[in-house]
Amino acid sequence: MMMHIEYSPAIFSVIKYRNACGFMNVNLDNFFPTTNRKFKIFMSAIHLSLQQEEHIQTLKAYFKNQINNCEAEIKALSKTYLDAKQLIADSKNWIETKRKPNGLRFTEAEIKQLQKDLKVAIKTEKLCVREFNKNKRYIKSYQAHIKELDKWG
Repeated sequence: MMMHIEYSPAIFSVIKYRNACGFMNVNLDNFFPTTNRKFKIFMSAIHLSLQQEEHIQTLKAYFKNQINNCEAEIKALSKTYLDAKQLIADSKNWIETKRKPNGLRFTEAEIKQLQKDLKVAIKTEKLCVREFNKNKRYIKSYQAHIKELDKWG
C-alpha cells in the first residue's frame, strides 16, 4: 500500500494525503487545535509515510507559527482589555458624579451615551478575557503537539 503526502507550497496549511485507496486534503487551520486522540490518529497516517521526518518538521514549523500568532493576538488583546478597563472605570466615575473631568456637568444625552459606551466596554472586556484564555489553551495544545512530534521523530 503506497501512500504519498505532499504539502502545497502556495498554501502552507493544506496537506494533500494520497494512498492507493484514495486521497484526503487536510486543512491544518481547520483541523488544529484538536484533541490528543485525533492528533495521534493523524500522526499514525503521517508515520506510514515514506517522508515522515520531513512531514514532522513541517508540522513543527506550523505549530511554532501558530504559537507566534496566538502570542501576537494575546498582546493585542491585552492592550484592548486595558483600554476597555480604563474606559469602564472612567465611565462609572463620570456617570456617578455626572461631571466631566474639567468639572462641568454632563447633559442627559451625554450621560445616556456614556451608559451605552459603558455597556460596550464591558462586553469588550469580557470578549478580551475569553479570547485571551482561548489563545492560552491553544498555545498549550500546540506545545503538547510539538512534544508529541518529538516522540514520533
